[in-house]
Amino acid sequence: MYRKIEYNVLLGRIKESDKNIHVISGPRGVGKTTMVQQVLTNLEIEGYKTVFGSADYPAPGSSAWLEQLWVNAVEQRLSGKTVLVIDEVQKIPDWLKTINCLWQKEIIKNASLTVILIDSTVFRMSEDLSCYCRYLTMGHWAFAEMKKAFGYNLNQFLFFGGYPGSVEYLDDYEGWKTYMLDSLIETTLSRDLFMMNRVEKPVLLRNLFKLVCNRANSVISYTAMQSYLEEKVNTTTLSNYLSLLADIGLVVGLQKFSGNKERKRGSSPKLLPLNTGLINAMQEAKKIDQLSLPSFKESLLKVAFGAALYRKRELGVSLNYWKKGIDEIDFLFVNNTNIRVTAFDLILNKESRNSIEVLIKDYPAIETIKVGKDEILFEEFL
Repeated sequence: MYRKIEYNVLLGRIKESDKNIHVISGPRGVGKTTMVQQVLTNLEIEGYKTVFGSADYPAPGSSAWLEQLWVNAVEQRLSGKTVLVIDEVQKIPDWLKTINCLWQKEIIKNASLTVILIDSTVFRMSEDLSCYCRYLTMGHWAFAEMKKAFGYNLNQFLFFGGYPGSVEYLDDYEGWKTYMLDSLIETTLSRDLFMMNRVEKPVLLRNLFKLVCNRANSVISYTAMQSYLEEKVNTTTLSNYLSLLADIGLVVGLQKFSGNKERKRGSSPKLLPLNTGLINAMQEAKKIDQLSLPSFKESLLKVAFGAALYRKRELGVSLNYWKKGIDEIDFLFVNNTNIRVTAFDLILNKESRNSIEVLIKDYPAIETIKVGKDEILFEEFL
């Protein structure tokens, strides 16, 4: 059985201390629950007691349900070390207030309890509990992981994306598309986004998601988006909706790199799906055979590369793009603390423009990394 690196991280943290809240976050479909269950299996062999509850239902559990799970875990603790797991905790009404209250009681009693909270959105505990929280984020699976776990080749990864749950449908295109649209995309929007956020225009948000998939890696102004979406809506709403879609791991709107923060904030976003499988699932026609076309494969390579960079970015580092006239650099890491910038020069074909020289002329201190057939292979980044 394949185990992601997060398995060892979480297992090690639990063994270090039995007085922590472990927050496991990441997009739906990346194996958060599976990884935690693998850890629980290991701990049970070593004598740990475990209590598992999931709120991932159309009608999620209540605060009373959460409190009862907690009581069950406390009772189990009397006979040994205990781990309490609450899956999709963010769907429980007033869950944060309830967790804070219950954990404070544990602190007062100086009791030993390990709590794992699995969440498909972005959140942070209150400051008074921050010293007891350990955060672990799981992203979409990388090409190396899909290759090692399931034998994927590059074309399979580019088309089907890094979703382990879709592997069983590799030879069943219609089954794969149904899984992606219904079990993953629709469930993510309905359960993880609409249930947890006030979205006044849900149809607009769905259409915005579709637009990003159809115009992947394009720089589009908010005014142009209004035209594509055939709806007049202010820039703030579109920007907020892009942020919501990023929080649940579907797509993101990258900001333009500029030494002027105000200009960057008001720039047109570059539309980037965070998994190439999303692009192909949203297409009307079956396009897997088009991977033999250089232009189609190159477009997916760019998206996969950008998604990998977004997944690998560190705290305080943002992923941006740069554009000046007809010259464009798809991706730059920008360290917002020391203003250190690393630009990735993608070499996909002989006709690629040498835009990196134009960028360096304007920003001489920028570091550059060339990625392509003659330099570092794409596979090493994906």
